[in-house]
Amino acid sequence: MDFYQQARNLLDEGNYTRSLHLAQERLRAAPEDVPATLVLCRSWLGLGRLEEAAAAFAAIEPMNEEIARLLKLLGDAFQGRGDHGRAVKCYQRSMALLPGVEELREVQNSLAELMEDDEEPTAGPAGGEGFQTLTMAELHIRQGHYEGAREILTAILLREPEHREARRRLTEVQEQINKKNCDLPIDKKTTVVHELSRWLIKLGGKGQ
Repeated sequence: MDFYQQARNLLDEGNYTRSLHLAQERLRAAPEDVPATLVLCRSWLGLGRLEEAAAAFAAIEPMNEEIARLLKLLGDAFQGRGDHGRAVKCYQRSMALLPGVEELREVQNSLAELMEDDEEPTAGPAGGEGFQTLTMAELHIRQGHYEGAREILTAILLREPEHREARRRLTEVQEQINKKNCDLPIDKKTTVVHELSRWLIKLGGKGQ
């Protein structure tokens, strides 16, 4: 039985001590073995050793960014070949892994160009704000980029004031931002978006 099958069996059985030793032995022979590191992380978690699990995960976390870049390049290749459906899937998967707003915007621009080629009305408002859809907002929320999500949801509601799901998500995002209670300085653009968001939420409440 190979390592991976044996490790999966041990994890499924809840035998975390043996799976831990198996992973450690594997990593001594191949320190950069990613699946072995994942087994190590899951084993530590199963044993309730959260700090060790976090340290194990930290060793492979940077790979997310590399995978995201590869998915972006793969999406570009599919787009160049005219396979827009697979290109969109690659771009969306890439965005789900990207840690920073700048990287997200780069993939957003590729998606916006793709949709413009398909002549679909999914581009954002004038001013180059990028690809404004509910899916994009959800990706921002998943990454914890609440300000970006609020900006996208606000743009959606400016175009479609009756969009109930966008309004619901905007209310939730605003609550998350309020909870963070950040003391970071905000620029004029963010202030405008904030005021628009509050106005749209209040307007929706009056109509109900």
